[in-house]
Amino acid sequence: MTNSIFPAWFVVKAKYNQERRAESSLLSQGVKCYLPVITTSSMRDGKKLNQLRDNVLFPGYLFAYFDPEVIHTTEVKNSRGVSGLVSFGGAPAIITDSKMDDIRKSIDSRAAALSAESIPVKGERVELTGGSLEGLEAVYDEPDGLRRSILLINILGKQVVRSVSNKDFRFA
Repeated sequence: MTNSIFPAWFVVKAKYNQERRAESSLLSQGVKCYLPVITTSSMRDGKKLNQLRDNVLFPGYLFAYFDPEVIHTTEVKNSRGVSGLVSFGGAPAIITDSKMDDIRKSIDSRAAALSAESIPVKGERVELTGGSLEGLEAVYDEPDGLRRSILLINILGKQVVRSVSNKDFRFA
């Protein structure tokens, strides 16, 4: 007789930098997988490159949906790229379908927001939304690393150059 909680979602620990290999191996065994990834653009020397990359959101982990009475946990643990299952008190951690749906929705909406973030072009007007200069308008100049940008701000008739966190301004 099958236990009423199975099949269920489990958190799989992947070997270093082998999340995709683990996913592929598990999929070939009939295990349903969820490997959250986000698309980001690369930056070098503070300049945004036109190169997009898919990055694993939780390095070293992925989610797997299976019935341990059909595909034993030992088979999953011995799959290529897998180092084991996340366990608590010696028992594998189980995630309910409803909790997994919540996790997926949260991850997917956050990943979409991260992927959709765009950086203004040089000369575009922006409004400061945080920090001590909140409410002022500025002109976007250039990126300053992955999470900051250089803005030109007009204060009392004088143009001031400031490096500001990307979360502290928006398109005007």
